[in-house]
Amino acid sequence: MELSGRKKRILQAIVSDYIETAEPVGSRTIAKKHMMDLSPATIRNEMADLEEMGYLEQPHSSAGRVPSVMGYRVFVDNLMERYKLSVMETIKMQQVMNEKAKEFDKLIERASHVIASITNYATVAINAGKKKNSIKTIQIVPISRKETVLIIVTNEGIVKNRLVRLKEEITPEEASKLSARMTKMLGGLTLNQISLETINNIKNSFSELTELINDVVDFISDVIGEIDSRDVIVDGGVNLLKFPEYSNIEKAKEILEVLENKEKLQNMVSLPVSAGNKVNIIIGDEHNGIKLKDCSVVLCTYEFDGNEGTIGVIGPTRMDYARVVSAMEYLCEGMRMQLGEGEKKSEQGKEEDRPGG
Repeated sequence: MELSGRKKRILQAIVSDYIETAEPVGSRTIAKKHMMDLSPATIRNEMADLEEMGYLEQPHSSAGRVPSVMGYRVFVDNLMERYKLSVMETIKMQQVMNEKAKEFDKLIERASHVIASITNYATVAINAGKKKNSIKTIQIVPISRKETVLIIVTNEGIVKNRLVRLKEEITPEEASKLSARMTKMLGGLTLNQISLETINNIKNSFSELTELINDVVDFISDVIGEIDSRDVIVDGGVNLLKFPEYSNIEKAKEILEVLENKEKLQNMVSLPVSAGNKVNIIIGDEHNGIKLKDCSVVLCTYEFDGNEGTIGVIGPTRMDYARVVSAMEYLCEGMRMQLGEGEKKSEQGKEEDRPGG
């Protein structure tokens, strides 16, 4: 059922007041602060309808209501008013954006910190690994009868090697043929294109050298994991303990454990930003595989030299969404421009270094 204009106004008032006070909102409060043209009785009836429709919840036997996840969703998608950043807030973020693009890790760390300080919530920055890396060559080099060195070289010039001790001898001729066949099968594939199916095909193709192939495959998997790993930067975790939602020891422990768990954080921010939107808002049990009913995340993505990453603000479902969204949009748009400028300058430098440039 579509919400009437009156119901939307009441829902907007309840969400706004609850974000500000953390106290259930009653009909009299709405009548006095927001809707003096309506009686408390009329507002109560509308609130009862909103609760029945799933947009509000009544936590206690009191007359006050709080937003449900569905109520927050309608609010952030349709009812939230634009927040105007203060001069000091924009200055703080501009200082971050003035960082040189070549200091990429430092830029992301500073961006995460300044968002935590502005919003007073926790932040997490996930730096994706190199997506452009592809396998250039795979070399198997015997150094003794039962010892060989495995070498992987990527198109980006990254070289990884590992010493492997074998149970059976491999001749230089066999190693050379195997290297050529492996390079032919994997050469040119980006690291995220090498799937479990690809690896199984490799094993099936070299059934006569099962032991060595298993070592090679394990090494390839480790290299992919190492190069494509994501750095996780967490800031402002202690900020969350200031909110009444986390005054309960168990809830505080739950959120702090998530902030300390790299895998859970990656799952939390793994949802892609919706097409056409600058930020994505994940509320309560919308989280990807993580049960955090009283927690929301606001995400934005950035891209640099073909790499993508995410910065997220983590706070209670009662977070000040308008303020967080404005801050994230401002910062991430500035970062995209800054990183884009760095990319252009890098390409320009390459052009100038070429003969005749």
